[in-house]
Amino acid sequence: MRFYPLVALIVIASIGPVEPNPGDGSRSTAQDELVQIERELATAWPNGDKETIDRILAPDWSVTNALGQVQTKEQVMRDAFQSGTLKVRSATVDEIKVRLFGNAAVVTGQSLSEGLYAGRPFRAILRFTDVFVKR
Repeated sequence: MRFYPLVALIVIASIGPVEPNPGDGSRSTAQDELVQIERELATAWPNGDKETIDRILAPDWSVTNALGQVQTKEQVMRDAFQSGTLKVRSATVDEIKVRLFGNAAVVTGQSLSEGLYAGRPFRAILRFTDVFVKR
């Protein structure tokens, strides 16, 4: 099964892990897979890799942008690949932490992206929270 992110940049309040992370600092296969997914997404945006982004993001994925607006997958994909409103020139992720909860996971980290939005340059350093569900 693959993990698919459902919602980005949300607040998760006090739920205990069903399947705790290893206490010895080692990562599980699921944790490694989720870190790799985050890195694939960061690489796909500046490369214009629509297929990878579409494959990874669930149909009901949404994101809260820097202006506090909630955007659907359809809106973000249109801005990036049809209208050209969003042009990501570079993107990286780091400080990634994965918390497993049975068939779900919460992944947090920091992203740095640069590019153009509506013709204006942007540079964004953001903290992110992605929720993944194994389907």
